[in-house]
Amino acid sequence: MLGYGHGAAAACRWLASNRINYERLILYAAIFPPEIDRRATLVGLPDRPVNVVATTVDMYTPEAAGEGLVQDLLDVGLTAQLSYVAEDGLTLAALGAGAESLNYESNPNPTE
Repeated sequence: MLGYGHGAAAACRWLASNRINYERLILYAAIFPPEIDRRATLVGLPDRPVNVVATTVDMYTPEAAGEGLVQDLLDVGLTAQLSYVAEDGLTLAALGAGAESLNYESNPNPTE
C-alpha cells in the first residue's frame, strides 16, 4: 500500500479502520493535516512493516522529513524503516532493497 503526501494520512486512516490484507505500508513524503491525530491513527494500524520515504529535495514542510513519523510509528509498536530519495525519484533502494535505508524496530520496553 502506498500513500503519498496528504494521501499518506488517508491511507493510514483507511487501513486503520478496515481489515485489508497487505504486506507493508509505504509512506512517501507523508504529511498529516493538523485536524488528523496522527498517533491515534497510527495506533490502529495492523502490525505490518512501514517504509517511510523522505525526499532530500523540494521539502516544503519539516514533517515530510520523516523522522517524527518514524518515531510515532515506533511509539505505537510498529517496525519502521526510513529511506531517502533524491530528485531522480523513488527507487527500489528507497523501498528497502538497498543500504541507503535505516531500519528501526520498536522497543516494547523503552526504558531498557
